[in-house]
Amino acid sequence: MYYFYEISTLNDYDWVEKEYKTIEDLIFVILKNMENKQYAMYSYSVSNKDSDTCIFSASLKTNTLFNKKISFIKTSAEEYKNTIIAHENIILLEKDVELKDILNGAPLAEKTIIKDLLDYVLYHIEITDSETIRIGSRHRENIINIIK
Repeated sequence: MYYFYEISTLNDYDWVEKEYKTIEDLIFVILKNMENKQYAMYSYSVSNKDSDTCIFSASLKTNTLFNKKISFIKTSAEEYKNTIIAHENIILLEKDVELKDILNGAPLAEKTIIKDLLDYVLYHIEITDSETIRIGSRHRENIINIIK
């Protein structure tokens, strides 16, 4: 079973600042808290090619003729400070665990990528637009620890 917690700033108006809040106001705080809990962060993207800056990539099962790869880049909370973010995917591991040791040979499919990754990593964070952040885990306790 997988657990997800979604945070949205849709229609969240700050009457003092006279502006709508965006998810960027929360992203840095959430990611910094995760980093302080000794988690390593990796952002990933899906493409037909390998990225030059990736530290690990794996082939995905797809329903198309084209081969697709998932490429991971080491990241940190600081990269998301005061930055507009949309369509970003981040996974979190314990700091002493190597990404390639966990995902090497893991069966990953394009259509079920989030659930497939959650079988191997502690958290999956999906930033879909400037209003929503979705945090997933296989363990309910992990989600509870984030929202405390």
